[in-house]
Amino acid sequence: MGRLSALLNRFSSPRDPGRGIEHIAESASQRQMAETRKSDRELTPQAFQALSPIHDDILEALYQTSPRLVLCLSKQLYAKYIPKLYSNITINSDSIAGLWRTYSSGNWKDNNTIRAYKHTKTLHILDINSAHQICTITTGDQPVYVPHSDLFENTKQVEIAWEVYLNQGDKEQYYMYIDFARQLGRQLREGTVEDLVLEIKDGSTAINNHRSIIREIDLGIKAKAITLLLNPDIGERHDRTMKLPIIPPDLRFAKKIRYEYTSELDTTAIEHLGHHIKKLSNDWKTIKEKTGWINEEIKIEYCVLNGDEVEERVNRWLRSTGNSYLLGWKDSRVEILDLAKVKDDLRWSTVMQRMINGGDTV
Repeated sequence: MGRLSALLNRFSSPRDPGRGIEHIAESASQRQMAETRKSDRELTPQAFQALSPIHDDILEALYQTSPRLVLCLSKQLYAKYIPKLYSNITINSDSIAGLWRTYSSGNWKDNNTIRAYKHTKTLHILDINSAHQICTITTGDQPVYVPHSDLFENTKQVEIAWEVYLNQGDKEQYYMYIDFARQLGRQLREGTVEDLVLEIKDGSTAINNHRSIIREIDLGIKAKAITLLLNPDIGERHDRTMKLPIIPPDLRFAKKIRYEYTSELDTTAIEHLGHHIKKLSNDWKTIKEKTGWINEEIKIEYCVLNGDEVEERVNRWLRSTGNSYLLGWKDSRVEILDLAKVKDDLRWSTVMQRMINGGDTV
């Protein structure tokens, strides 16, 4: 009886009314919270199932932070996310590691990486090492051992940085790397590449083989259109004139050539643009007289800020300098477009986005 009285006194003591009941309730609540936290840490199948309405959101967030982890969760998720993961790739040691030492026949049936490349729509080659790796894959040199071809047969967009462009055809390189464009071309399907982007940091006569480089790249990659992304400081090199590469008129595959320049053109730059049009016209006429053939389907586009105003000023310059005869050739071959209307076409380009955002190019 003494113990029972003491217990009742704890529940009913005026000094601490309700203390006993609250204590019991508090203890039960703490145990429940501890069990909940333990369950959260373990994330049991039952707990995860309860989140089924937002499973897709969880997996998408996980893919954004750790795509490789998502690929390992199940065959279904692998099949779902592989096309997305490989749709836009930059060639580097990680992206082609699946081809090393495969000792396979080079067939898509016995290599997951080869199958994944079939989903690639956009391909970036941004440094010399990446270009050399393409050559290694194509020839089957170590550590690949097996020659590969048609890896990127569904690719529609290819981007080549300045460093890679400049080394095309350089005979001082190891023989396997000299004609990178042809090696890359063996990984692409003819007629599939819609747009090839070339970064140009220097278009002056200091680079005296632009015609040869562009011709070899055209023959190797066979793109329908070639875009020359002109570095914003291209007008500050050598003699401070904005000299642009001259496109050879005997390209076999490209039907459209774009010059894209992201900085405003001052009066001097507009005069240089007029000179470039004149040079193109004379150059193409000379080559046609010598060889008897040029690609009459090639069209030239200059994509610049305030395109309409620039075109009007270029036309005015041609008339004032006695070059009115070029206006007919220009109207049939050349368009000067406003960059703001076309830059979204190259939103996929790494180099273009860096130029627009004012960052350093590759």
